[in-house]
Amino acid sequence: MRVEMNLDVQRCDEDIESRVAEFKQDSDKMHELNLFLDSVLEEAQKNAEVKLQDKMDEERPKNAKLSNKTILISPGQRFHVQSVF
Repeated sequence: MRVEMNLDVQRCDEDIESRVAEFKQDSDKMHELNLFLDSVLEEAQKNAEVKLQDKMDEERPKNAKLSNKTILISPGQRFHVQSVF
């Protein structure tokens, strides 16, 4: 049994491009895609914040007294700093 495959890459690219263009013209599909991407980005932001907080909690010495300070680095930019005493 012999199987032949057509590996015409140019034809595949044209098909994909036309399918993408067709997808972009459908406002309902684009709205659904935007909702999906928003939810993915929101979840990624939450996960990043949790990981950052966990890392900060691990690095903070136990039973340390924290002092909060705000430092003006340059006009319009403020950074929050926690000092350990």
